[in-house]
Amino acid sequence: MTSGHLTESQFLEVLYGATPEPDHLQACVACRERYGRMRVVRRRFVAAQPEIADNFFAAQRSAVRSRLRGNAASGWGRLVPAAAALLIVAAFFVDFGRRPTPGPYAPADDSEVFQEVFELVSDPAPLAVDPIRTLFEEAQ
Repeated sequence: MTSGHLTESQFLEVLYGATPEPDHLQACVACRERYGRMRVVRRRFVAAQPEIADNFFAAQRSAVRSRLRGNAASGWGRLVPAAAALLIVAAFFVDFGRRPTPGPYAPADDSEVFQEVFELVSDPAPLAVDPIRTLFEEAQ
């Protein structure tokens, strides 16, 4: 309770019957009046709700079930997923059929490898500078 009065959630709990009416509601005029106004609004709201017969929902459920049974029995209901699966499998094989085969492996001469490693190690600039350096090189 905030400063002795009921909070909004406490009013709602009492209004919907989740908790019994506290003693404070009988003792405090402000809370009792507010609770009375809330009860009037709730009664008006409940009275404004249209009456729906139970057979309405039963008819609605049976209509939904019959539509579901009708769609499952059709040929398209089974044909579309099968065609989609076949298309995915075909695309998978077509994609692998187009991949180029690697050419024959030609091992590099050891002297070339050592030359590249020596150039990388002897350069005092970090490797991150190489892309910037290529921006300023002249085409040969």
